[in-house]
Amino acid sequence: MDAVKKAGFYLGLGISNLINIFNPSLIVIGGDLIDINDLFFDELLLSAKNYSLQELFQNVNIKRTQTGKDAITKGAALLVLDNLFDSIQKEVIS
Repeated sequence: MDAVKKAGFYLGLGISNLINIFNPSLIVIGGDLIDINDLFFDELLLSAKNYSLQELFQNVNIKRTQTGKDAITKGAALLVLDNLFDSIQKEVIS
């Protein structure tokens, strides 16, 4: 349990840096630890809150998603499709 909490703390610390630099309105977190462990996500939220600028943290929505086992495959396929459509669009415009 300590290792899970520590991992959540450090991910939250990294997320706080993203919040402080980019001021996003939404952050979506996924992965196996998020899917199965509330302790990890709770520690992540606490760490992000403690190390973010208060005003920026109040404006961000941190959500968790269930990515599933094939998330990497789907992401890679979408990247290929995105590049394909970009090249087609460039040909049409030229």
